[in-house]
Amino acid sequence: MSTKKPRLWNPKPHRAVDWSQKAIEKRLALGPLQACVKVDGFRVLIRLNREGRLVFTTREGIEITSLRGLSLRAGLALFASLPVIPSDRVYDGEVWIKGLPFEEMSGLLRRDAPLADEHLKNVHILIFDVGLIGDYEGPDEDRVPNVLTLEYRRHLITELCLRPFRPLIEQPATLLVQEQYWLVRNISDIQRLYQRARAAGYEGLILKDPHLLPRNGKVSGWWKVKPGCGAEFAPGFEADGTVVGYVWGDAEKANAGKIVGFRVRLEDGSEVNATGLTQDQMGQYTSNYHATAYEVGITRTIYIGRACRVSGMERTKDGSIRHPHFDGFRDLDSAQGVKA
Repeated sequence: MSTKKPRLWNPKPHRAVDWSQKAIEKRLALGPLQACVKVDGFRVLIRLNREGRLVFTTREGIEITSLRGLSLRAGLALFASLPVIPSDRVYDGEVWIKGLPFEEMSGLLRRDAPLADEHLKNVHILIFDVGLIGDYEGPDEDRVPNVLTLEYRRHLITELCLRPFRPLIEQPATLLVQEQYWLVRNISDIQRLYQRARAAGYEGLILKDPHLLPRNGKVSGWWKVKPGCGAEFAPGFEADGTVVGYVWGDAEKANAGKIVGFRVRLEDGSEVNATGLTQDQMGQYTSNYHATAYEVGITRTIYIGRACRVSGMERTKDGSIRHPHFDGFRDLDSAQGVKA
């Protein structure tokens, strides 16, 4: 029986793209961008369901059932100043549990069970956009397009009297906060603000075009600035290691039955699941694995022991690697296992 959660709806929210200095400089030539702190959290879309209950969903439209205990509190905070609860409105933001590292927080939010009171009271939701359900479900020829810029949509959030979010200073605990931003006019401005955000314990920045209309999917207009993004001032983590196992695709997803990554023992002794393979690599490695099926003992060890390079966003306080990525083998075909 499938354990895959059903989608409550089919949103396509705007997602930030990777750092591209050329594209960012081209946009800066037209005017300043807004730089917002990137909190280390979970994307959340907040709306009413058909029964009129406030629901929290992922960017894929799947309910985050661990947050059900917030429904009443968040509903009062979001809609207390409105005479009629808008059934077609969507609030877009990031949720996190204050005081917990990303790995632990992410694990709690992913569970089906509601959060315990000790964690529920520390939940924060940063609201950074608002729109109509139609804006999030993608273009529709029969629908009049929303022409509200990001700058104006921020005013709609302000009307709800949410507490301003001042992320570079300590703030009192509160459920809903409104995203604050700083204007940046060049790469030097971005670098200085990024370093301040990192020093304050945040993941990095999101650069946003204040004139941008609602967009769907991972498209330009928002840019991520975080460790390993490609900016010279934001280096990520890199390490060499040895392949000790395989990471197989989820049985219920498109890459089922394929090698999607490798279990790698790094030179410091820690182990990570390094993924991020292209479809061509998945096909090649999986084909090579099965091509030796009749050679005794080879199937299980065809890539085991090979030297490789792993990169990631950063090493966390507990020693793990955030978003480990397999960068390729470091040995020669004629000397497998020996780092070149």
